[in-house]
Parts: sequence; structure tokens; C-alpha cells
Amino acid sequence: MLSEDRDTIVALSTPPGKSGIAVLRLSGPRAMEIAAAHFLPGKPSADGNTARTSSKTFPHGRVRLGRVLDQDGRTIDHGLALAFHEPNSYTGEHLVEFHLHGSPYIVDRVLKALLHHATAAEPGEFTRRAVTNGKLDLAQAEAVHALVEAASDWGHQLALRALDGNTSRKVDLLRSRALELLALLEAELDFSGEEIPELPPNAIDSRMEEILVSILRWRETYRSGRLAGGAQVVLAGEPNAGKSTLMNALLGEDRVIVDEAPGTTRDSVSQCCALDRLRVTYWDTAGLRESPDRVERAGIRRTRELLEHADLVILLIPPESADLPPLPQLAAPVLLVGTMSDLPVFTELTSRDLSLPGQSPISESRILSVSAKTGEGLGRLKETISRILLRHSEEQEELVISEFRHFQLLGVAEEALKRGRSALSSNLDRSLLAADLRECAEALGAIHGGFEIEEVLDEIFNRFCIGK
Repeated sequence: MLSEDRDTIVALSTPPGKSGIAVLRLSGPRAMEIAAAHFLPGKPSADGNTARTSSKTFPHGRVRLGRVLDQDGRTIDHGLALAFHEPNSYTGEHLVEFHLHGSPYIVDRVLKALLHHATAAEPGEFTRRAVTNGKLDLAQAEAVHALVEAASDWGHQLALRALDGNTSRKVDLLRSRALELLALLEAELDFSGEEIPELPPNAIDSRMEEILVSILRWRETYRSGRLAGGAQVVLAGEPNAGKSTLMNALLGEDRVIVDEAPGTTRDSVSQCCALDRLRVTYWDTAGLRESPDRVERAGIRRTRELLEHADLVILLIPPESADLPPLPQLAAPVLLVGTMSDLPVFTELTSRDLSLPGQSPISESRILSVSAKTGEGLGRLKETISRILLRHSEEQEELVISEFRHFQLLGVAEEALKRGRSALSSNLDRSLLAADLRECAEALGAIHGGFEIEEVLDEIFNRFCIGK
């Protein structure tokens, strides 16, 4: 029997449960050997004495049909084996996939047999090995996860672009600019006796500003990029403003109870649906008002919590209402919707001077009229919701970031550059400026997995004949 090898891992790569097929994956230095001990290619001979095979059974990139065996050589299943030899595999190691019939019983038996010689993979360990072996960088590894989790065209496209290396190329571009400037400053500081000219402060500031502007623009796209995982759209307003009716109309189904009695909706109700390129969760909420009812007050508190975390707020205004309901200061954009536009008493909202706490006066493009009863304005409302949520995607789609970690690291780089410019304007020691540039470069490098000081040295020796 083969001895245990903790360097070779195995796991089910398809979802658990009954299915047409299931895929078990082995990766590591002994993947071929272990697979050969549990797979006989082709059909057995007439006498049933098919010999065990060696790792040569698995040529690179070819699918073989055969029998999958347990640790005692008994047949468990008829299936396929697909092998990739290092380094030309997903993980960069020897890798074998068993394609089995998707019975949980079969999968469990084969997995137990393979675990006699390999160890169970940790979550994400195949992709982690791909990063360790240089097959993917860290940003691409995150894109793999995002691609698996994609639930909309928007999330799918952003994940594909990152997997193609767009994020990494943008990082390299920005980081190379920071490293180039850092190299010049390091040369001034470390090799001052070699007649290296000192960069004028305005030239340094100009280069830092260019990098900073690019980072700020890229970081701003996170407002749209974070919606790759779905957008939260909250319907708010006074009782009987038509929130539940409008939600049913947006969903195309009777998801929420509608009644003329005020306060029918006492708790928040949500439903996901596809909207253009996005996956949107609509929230119907308790009406905003002062209420003596304890249960209704709890629902109103929940409404205010949802408003604080919304990506878009649709504030419904019934035709007889003269004022906006009391709202907390909102970070999300607000779309005002006049409901029941089919009624003759409807008043155009554009004639009012409307503003909300912490926001500029609401423009005409953010005011719509809708009739859930007749469908009037419903199509325009959906288009407007999509446009507002993806407002940064049209011009800078290839630059959009969707990972919060990237957003944070770009923030670190931004602050480092701001400190550096401040140090420069205050005529402080340039070693402080160099430290800030180094922090900027390190933060950018951490997005796709690394920063090497040798890159700074390479910049110096490529540009100057030091030690002449």
C-alpha cells in the first residue's frame, strides 16, 4: 500500500449532492502515482486480468475512460481520468481529475480511497497553490472566487476582466511610476557623492499628483464595482405611499401584501431579481411616521437601518403629500418617485423645491412619476435605477474595482502620496518623502501579491552608472 503523502491534496470540485457527474481533483507531487493506483484505463480483458498501470497511463491533457478502484482494487465506478503534468496545470503541480457518476455514495467511496494516500484540501487550497506556483497572482485568484460567485452580467464581466489580468496590469502601471520616482530619490539619498542631479520639488510634485489622480479615479469606481455582489434598493416613504404596490410591479409578481389600511407593512420584506446587468434586492419597508404601536415602531427602526446601508433609496411620494417624510442623512443616492400618476389629483414633483439632509437639491432627472396600476413610467423607472447604480461604468468599465481589499489598499496608497506631497511642500527631509513613496508602492504591490525592494535597486542601476 502507498504511504501517506501530505503534500498531495484531494477534494470534490463540484457541488455536493446528487448530480449527473461529479469531479474529484488530486494535486501534488504524487498525484499521478496515487491516481494510477485507483484507475484502470479501458475495458477489462476477457479473463478479467487487466494489470495495474503506472503514471504513464496519464498523458498530459488527454481523457481516459476506465474503472475507478477502491483501496482493495474493487471497482467503484466507470469514469474518466484527465491529467495535467506540472507545470502545465491549474495549480502548477501534477493534477488529475476523476469524472464520476454523481452519486453521493460513489463520490464518498472514491474520496475515502484517495484519502488513504492524499490529504483533504483546505478551502481554496488549489487556487492558493496556483498563486504559490506563479500560475495566478493574488488579484487573479480573487477573480476566480468572484467568477464562481457571479450572479449577474456585471459581476461576471468584472471577474473576467480581473482574471484576464486587467487589475494586475493597472497596478503594475501605477506602481512602476511610484518606483521610478522612489528610485530617483533613493539615488539622491544614497549616492549623493556621484553627482546625481537633485529633482526640483515641482517636478516631484507633478509626478506624485499624476499617480494620485489615477488612484483617486480608480478608487472611485468601487462605488459601482462593489455592486458585483448585488445592489440593495430600499423603497421608503410614508404609510400608504404605494411602496408594496410598486415593489410587486417591479418584481412582476404579488410578493408583498397590499392593503388600504396604513401600517400594513410592519417588517421589511426583500426579494432578489435581475435588472439589466445587475442582481438587485428590493426592500419593501414600514412606512415612516410617528406611531404609538410598539411593533410598528420596531419596523420603522428597521427601515432606518436599511436606509443607512442602501445602495439606492427610492423615496415614494403620494400625490396628496406636500412634504418629504423625515429622513436621516443618507449616503446613498435618492430617487424620488411620485406614485399613482394615473390619478387626476397627481401633482408634478418637479414644481417643488426638494432637498434632503446632507444632499444637494434633487435634480429633475431624479424625479419620476409612476403608476403601478397602469404600468406608466415603470420601464423608465427600471432604466433609471440601473443607470444610477452603474453611473461610473460607462466610461471607466475596464478600470472598475470590485474587491474591498483593493479599495482599502488604494486608500493606503492615496494617504501615503498625500503625506508625501505635504512633506515636499513643507521642505522636510526627502527621506520622509521616500518612505511615503515606498509605502505607496508596497500598498499597490499588495493588491496582486508582492513588492520587492530589488525593483528599486534595478531602477537605480538601469538609470545611473553608479560606482564609476
